[in-house]
Amino acid sequence: MKDSKFSFEFWENGNNGCPVIDYIEGLKKEEEDIILDKLILYEKFGLKACLNSGKIKDLAGKELEGLFEVVIKDFRIFGYLEENSMVLTHAFRKKGNKTPKAEINTALSRMP
Repeated sequence: MKDSKFSFEFWENGNNGCPVIDYIEGLKKEEEDIILDKLILYEKFGLKACLNSGKIKDLAGKELEGLFEVVIKDFRIFGYLEENSMVLTHAFRKKGNKTPKAEINTALSRMP
């Protein structure tokens, strides 16, 4: 079942910079293509289907309320929901089993 009008948006800092886009563009071309293709695919599937399949994870917890994690291979992109969109705030390559606290803190600092 597809969500109506679900889309991804990219958080911008005060200098019109976009950390997630900057990160993705700094990757190898094939990795960049994989991430962008998956984001387009996830938009087509919709939020509910992605949550049900684990492609997007709700990280709800005492400190993480409202934070979501988009999973694409070993890449993680954090974001928050705003109406029918997910605003992507921070991206990184996950290298171990546990997400580093610094990565979470960066994402949280960019939430409204």
